[in-house]
Amino acid sequence: MRGANPFQPGAGAVPQVWVGRNEPLLAADQQRRDRVRGRYTPGAIVVGPSGIGKSVLVNRVAQEAVVRGDVVVPPVRIARRSDPVAQLAGEVDRAARDVARGRGLVRDAVIALGEHLARENLSRTPGTERALLIRVDELQNATSAQRSALIAALGDALEARVALDAPGVGGVEAHLPIVLFLTGLPDLLNAASNVDTFRRRFTTTVLRPFSDAEVEDALLDTPMPGDVVFDRGAASGIAAVVAGDPYLFQLVGRHAWDASDGPVVTTADVAAADTATYAERLRIVEATAADFPDREREVLHALFAVADEYLTAAPSAVADHIGLTVPQIATAAARLERRAAIERTPHGWTVTQRLLHRYLTTGDVHPTLDGRTGRYLGG
Repeated sequence: MRGANPFQPGAGAVPQVWVGRNEPLLAADQQRRDRVRGRYTPGAIVVGPSGIGKSVLVNRVAQEAVVRGDVVVPPVRIARRSDPVAQLAGEVDRAARDVARGRGLVRDAVIALGEHLARENLSRTPGTERALLIRVDELQNATSAQRSALIAALGDALEARVALDAPGVGGVEAHLPIVLFLTGLPDLLNAASNVDTFRRRFTTTVLRPFSDAEVEDALLDTPMPGDVVFDRGAASGIAAVVAGDPYLFQLVGRHAWDASDGPVVTTADVAAADTATYAERLRIVEATAADFPDREREVLHALFAVADEYLTAAPSAVADHIGLTVPQIATAAARLERRAAIERTPHGWTVTQRLLHRYLTTGDVHPTLDGRTGRYLGG
């Protein structure tokens, strides 16, 4: 039996074949550890373009929290013209009724539930303490006033303390075991009316595409249903086809799996998946390309023109190519960073959306194929 297809190209679903994201997962684990021990840590906001895996990452954190026995509030996904404060209040209230009696607005309800867990944790064996995990998705869909109210309420809950009578220590004040995750598009911080409060109370993680090595390692190291394996050519082929895009990784992987009828997924199966998903990949990258304003597009093209083999270029070289100065293109470059199209490194600006780079430089989304070996070269 080959088993069910392990690839899941769906919004928010935690896939069986997990790629990278080790640093934010470790940070989330440390954040939870600090909070259950009464230490202050800020909330976390995960930003990135659509399809980069923000909800997937946070849902993975929630999945692990459920295994630990934490109180995990169902995710609040903000729709346009909805009231996120009312949505979250309802979910927290329902969670509170499952754990202890309590009602109230978001701030009061979250603090009350956090205080209950903090007191409960005193009687628990170290390592078995429980945290409260709250997730709010698509925060950019809230109005400025709604964001302000929600951030203020959740920020107050993060900073709240409770007096505890710890055995052998006496009365101590501890921060509440509350872990917060917000997600949104890259421009979310700029759209917030209280940016300073936001930055002070929440740390920001910007998600970027996977590296080829992360994709290959996931395919070669993850135990697959029915003991099916990917050969090295197939793993590198999928990495080349998807160019680090998380959604496309799951989509192409699903098609490659279905194309194979044996215990090994091969480069021929990846070629079939490449063909089957071509139209969808083209549609996605065309939509992304059409969304860039003229100056941002101009900076991108200049970066592509002067970049080295690592897709990196000095800001001065990019500006010179356009006939402008670095300060004159700084705003456009900052917007490209927030869109996760480029990344600032010690060596300059580096292209992060490699599929977009491929499309804007070649007019296509197909990776290069080595005529001698029949293997994809990526790029």
